[in-house]
Amino acid sequence: MTNFHPIPFDSLHNLDSAAPRSTPARTTGTSSRSDQSQAAELSTKPNGSSSAIGAHGPGRLTLAHVGAEAGVSPATLSQSFGSKRGLLLVFAADAAAHAAAPYRSARAEHDSPLAALHAVAESLAGHMATPEEMANHLSMLQLDLSDPEFRVRAATHTRAVEAALQELLTDAVARASSRPAPRCRASPAPSRSPLTAPCCGGPHRRRRSRRPAPRRP
Repeated sequence: MTNFHPIPFDSLHNLDSAAPRSTPARTTGTSSRSDQSQAAELSTKPNGSSSAIGAHGPGRLTLAHVGAEAGVSPATLSQSFGSKRGLLLVFAADAAAHAAAPYRSARAEHDSPLAALHAVAESLAGHMATPEEMANHLSMLQLDLSDPEFRVRAATHTRAVEAALQELLTDAVARASSRPAPRCRASPAPSRSPLTAPCCGGPHRRRRSRRPAPRRP
């Protein structure tokens, strides 16, 4: 069983001191704005910050970890975001902006809104394959709840997911109410038992045949 170690509260507001600093790669010149924007886009995608957070957690995460997942240098990430905290804030904002995208994509791929909802749940669960990844993402949730700046982005993310869920469930209810009600088949009339069948103005009861008692010799 994986032990969950929460991030110390004194390091939640100073993420760059919570983990060892990565040594930036030496560069001969300054990265262009296009390179920085590309680095920002790659690092905020699921194969960038999200994978690195799942592998290391926000406390131990470094720009080198994110760079290795996104395929960019730590120096470029440092120029794009300024610090690890800046990168995580951008990642949280990007996640909130695209929170409803999986639900819309699943709805486009499935005729049933409930099937789309199940598909999203399976997809989200598949992103965390190990207990370690689950624990590291829970550490990110702790950061979302404890840090005011992250909490604003987490609230935006939650509202977007809630709206997407409400849309799918409303669609499911509308589709169910528009279907014609199933016709009930008339049940056959119950057969009358000889004990309850009317005969001669009253219930007919079978008479038990009485056998004559054997004569004693």
